[in-house]
Amino acid sequence: MRDQPVALLTAMEGDRVSIRILPGDITVMAGLGGGFVIAGIEGGADTVYVESAAEGTVTDRPGDVAEIRTGYVELSAEAQPTRRASTSQRR
Repeated sequence: MRDQPVALLTAMEGDRVSIRILPGDITVMAGLGGGFVIAGIEGGADTVYVESAAEGTVTDRPGDVAEIRTGYVELSAEAQPTRRASTSQRR
């Protein structure tokens, strides 16, 4: 566990990974009870993978994708900017 922050900061050095830190009192996680991935394929429908305590689910149903995307936007609005997150993690 101790090496995890270093591994995350190292991953951020590339151009495909960004880390956002959420405040501890965040309350906008309704509908996002676990990890999730939003995947897009050029010319195809977006797909989401959502984890729960019991299982993971993959779907491309437009309503589900829109709900997860909305949750992501709400979380992003609450997160610290990437540069500040990187600085606070290095301390």
